[in-house]
Amino acid sequence: MTEPIIYSRNYLDSQTVIGGAGNWANQEKLFDGNSETQFTSIDADDDDVDVALYIQFYEGGVLQDRYIDTLIFLNHNILEFTSFYWNGTGYSELVDDDDISDEDSFFSFTGVTTREVLIVLKKTQTVDQEKLIGELFLCEKTDFSKEMVSYTIGSRTKAVETLLADGTLHRSIIRDAGNKSEKYESKVVFDYLTQAEIDDLIALKESGENFLWQPESISRPELVYNVQWCGVLRYGYSNIYKGAGFRIEMDLREI
Repeated sequence: MTEPIIYSRNYLDSQTVIGGAGNWANQEKLFDGNSETQFTSIDADDDDVDVALYIQFYEGGVLQDRYIDTLIFLNHNILEFTSFYWNGTGYSELVDDDDISDEDSFFSFTGVTTREVLIVLKKTQTVDQEKLIGELFLCEKTDFSKEMVSYTIGSRTKAVETLLADGTLHRSIIRDAGNKSEKYESKVVFDYLTQAEIDDLIALKESGENFLWQPESISRPELVYNVQWCGVLRYGYSNIYKGAGFRIEMDLREI
């Protein structure tokens, strides 16, 4: 298994309509790009009290069909939950798990096309706590599977220099904060790609859409970034022998 995984964009976003049974006050924390800030239930600190999230995929005020095959919880305390998707006439079960032991959980299932997902949060890993989730992703996992030959992590910073009255120069380093203390940025290189693999990446770049990027799915699976592929498309042959495959460079910036 290779470490980097590319998913579609998270279909849970600011246009999504979230209703349900139970109380909470900060549903935007489910998709704010910061797993440290958690969605928190209210008055559900009892394992006999469920919290149901009815998630409808809207865009531009119009209900949309989305193809999904992956559900991700980051920085959560859920022990047991059940999820369902709307099949056009009723709900069908999607994922059911009653023994989750980690705080970052990844669930794969047979892909479905749906406009609505229902997630019922039941019990917590420590008995009778409020239900907590740092980030919730509903997305499609791509078929791309290749190890990186180069991976350089940076941060969005800029230096501001100010000439002080005494003639000294003061330099301040400003980090692009947004809703986190520092935004992710990286340069990624893949090499010896097949024609099908390079075509898939070119299509991703040309779509202009943001997507979910999990660069270290084995060693640090909790790092999932909502990124944009910035700059110009840079690719070519891996070797003067054209049959060797293709090389491509990606400049990724977290949104």
